[in-house]
Amino acid sequence: MARLNRRIFAYMVGVFFVGVAGTLVVLEWNLHRENKTRVNTIAPRVPSVVIQASAPTPLASYRREKIYNTVQQLLANPPDQSLDASGFVQYVYEQAGIALPRTVQEQSTTGTPIYDPTQLLKGDLVFFSSAAGSTQVTFDGIYIGNGQVAALTTHGLHTFAISNPYWKPLFQFGITVSK
Repeated sequence: MARLNRRIFAYMVGVFFVGVAGTLVVLEWNLHRENKTRVNTIAPRVPSVVIQASAPTPLASYRREKIYNTVQQLLANPPDQSLDASGFVQYVYEQAGIALPRTVQEQSTTGTPIYDPTQLLKGDLVFFSSAAGSTQVTFDGIYIGNGQVAALTTHGLHTFAISNPYWKPLFQFGITVSK
């Protein structure tokens, strides 16, 4: 029985380590080999990579796509729910499996700030103040690419350019969510 347990263990043993740039690599050695002259001969073999997984990024590209697609669907069919700007952002992120806090103030602290609008990526949060010169964030939306933001304003769900003369002086920063 002990011999059988060792054989099963030999099949199940694998080694994992963190490789370059935080990549997890799992190696497996097939230690058991049968041949016609000796049954149950244990012979070490060259390891093979079984699983390789990279470290997570702050907001994986598939989640960015999910956020973008959800925004596009909502632009085509606005939600029946009564939401405000931060509620819209929270709802869209929830569809991508990301839990955000409820208020604009809380959402503005959920990741890495981006102060240059040209550095924003699809799915980043974008924050605005209510008056030029103010640093208090009072409104947010979702960056959807090409300098455009989708947001639920008092006029409904719309897209607008960050460079728009009305919005440009109100822009405070963007956030790449780190959840």
